[in-house]
Amino acid sequence: MTITFFSNFLNHHQLPLCQELIKQIGEDNFHFVSSERIHAERAKMGYDDMNVKYPFVVRTYESQEQMDYAIRLAHESDVAIIGSALPAFSDIRGKENKLTFLFCERIFKNGAWHRFYPPTAMKIYNNFTHFRNKNFYMLCASAYTADDMEMCFFPRKKCLKWGYFPELLPKVKKRYDKLRIMWCGRMLWGKHPEDAVKVAHILNDRGIDFEMKMIGNGEKREIVEQMIDCYGLRSKIMTFDFMAPADIRKVMNESNVYLFTSGKQEGWGVVLNEAMNSGCSVIANRNAGSAPYLIEDGVSGILYDGTQKGLKNAIDKLLATDHSNMSVAAYRTIAEIWNPQNAAKQFVSFIKYNNRPFEKGLCSLA
Repeated sequence: MTITFFSNFLNHHQLPLCQELIKQIGEDNFHFVSSERIHAERAKMGYDDMNVKYPFVVRTYESQEQMDYAIRLAHESDVAIIGSALPAFSDIRGKENKLTFLFCERIFKNGAWHRFYPPTAMKIYNNFTHFRNKNFYMLCASAYTADDMEMCFFPRKKCLKWGYFPELLPKVKKRYDKLRIMWCGRMLWGKHPEDAVKVAHILNDRGIDFEMKMIGNGEKREIVEQMIDCYGLRSKIMTFDFMAPADIRKVMNESNVYLFTSGKQEGWGVVLNEAMNSGCSVIANRNAGSAPYLIEDGVSGILYDGTQKGLKNAIDKLLATDHSNMSVAAYRTIAEIWNPQNAAKQFVSFIKYNNRPFEKGLCSLA
């Protein structure tokens, strides 16, 4: 079996899955086709250029020879996974009706009405609907992707539960002498970093012993800093600029609570995988793509509906939570299901068993 993954560039969230697929099918049978250099913003944030670091990456932007090789792989590979890639690769697979998996987060982040906007409707048809009767499946990297695809007339029976699978790390021992809370991400409107400050304000008013670390930068950073000063929380909340991934995981390991406040603009949100892997008790906005897949409410984390009332209720649940039990449940969710080893195994098994969806878990119907 030969598998080629077509996307814009290899990142540290995709790498573990690629490495596990190589273990499943052999290094000569797997390729990753990259159509772009790593974005400058990501490089500034401390991310490595993995396109040049691994021999299985084909870099189409470097030469015509590399592009020709990528086109050949599109024709000849037994299986293709296509993410943010050049449309030509999907067209080749569609014309030859070869087994292909479209990797997609939710497409109507700004509302389903966009499907009636002519340019968007045409893009949806060319990227998805056009292949509905072909040997194509949808890897749904969001709990809401299948709903969006159904509105685009892509068969729901071909939509599979999927996601992102960062490196699985050993669970760390947590300290529960006080709440050690973490928030991390780009400080943008759709990620709602201000909600983390509101959580701190509520806890402080209740006399709860806690500390909070917020990591990231962006257009809402100034607002966040102003709120911290307004609420008198400077001694409780420490803010940091962007950190390298390894440093973020270190802070996460030292935390026992993680706030995942992103709304429907968040296609997936790999940081939730990482927080659960580290054994944090998580409060998560259920509108983010990963939250309904990863969290069993009240068991492996706490879900809320994105409203301020819902957030306050989540805080009440958090304060009544047995953190040690939730920590174990969160870690087991990642260690047993949502990890690159299991994802590669399930994906290859799905193909070997004639594309029959599993009853539950990865590669089950979304």
